[in-house]
Amino acid sequence: TTDDYDINTTGLDVTAVDIGYNFQCALFEDDSMRCWGDNNYGQRGIGNTTNSNYPTDNVSFRPNTGTPVAMAVVRESGPSYNTKAVCALMTTSEVYCWGDENTAYVGIGSGMCENNPSECPHGLLAPSLPVDFSNMAQVSSIYPSKSQNTLVCAVHIDGSASCWGERADYQLGDGGNSRSGVVYVPTPVHNPGVGDIIQMAVSKRYTCALIEDGEVYCWGWNEQGALGDGTACFDGTFENNCNGDGYKP
Repeated sequence: TTDDYDINTTGLDVTAVDIGYNFQCALFEDDSMRCWGDNNYGQRGIGNTTNSNYPTDNVSFRPNTGTPVAMAVVRESGPSYNTKAVCALMTTSEVYCWGDENTAYVGIGSGMCENNPSECPHGLLAPSLPVDFSNMAQVSSIYPSKSQNTLVCAVHIDGSASCWGERADYQLGDGGNSRSGVVYVPTPVHNPGVGDIIQMAVSKRYTCALIEDGEVYCWGWNEQGALGDGTACFDGTFENNCNGDGYKP
């Protein structure tokens, strides 16, 4: 709910919304994207860190990058409860992310803007370089974390999926044997071979994927049976597929 005034001062119909912490984004009928609220990390995507109470400024997409068709507003669940990064899926099937100077969240590789300042005229305060999906199929949808660990996942048109950001709790689903650190570019999600992935959900410490045949696979932290596979694991236990070991999903 909102206060009893209209947040839409543009006169345009809104076609989609996504919410972070003290921060929101919307797509409009003229194919623009606008964000408002807290802008400490440049998550409004306008090239500065100025806060705004209204959707007054379009996200500064670079020329010839298409128009946004979907959004992913990343939100941490604590202790800071910040929105540090925002991503947009474009009509070109490219994905652009911006916000936190920690480039792991934006999927372009470590130091890319620092090493290519002409390609990032506003640093990460606005969309600059597309997410690096090298050797992967085009993206059909994107999914942000709204949780403790900061990551973004994408589903591809060939039924595969990829994630990037924090590796904590094995939430990336790439079969890696580390539960710490970050991944700076998308890494493929291990698909158990049961069918195409068509949708994902990124929760507090685990991730789930909906498969085309209606099955759901989850991986990550399994305390209190969160993965839904009939097992329940104690905090700090990793054997027998507990808490997101390398064999999940």
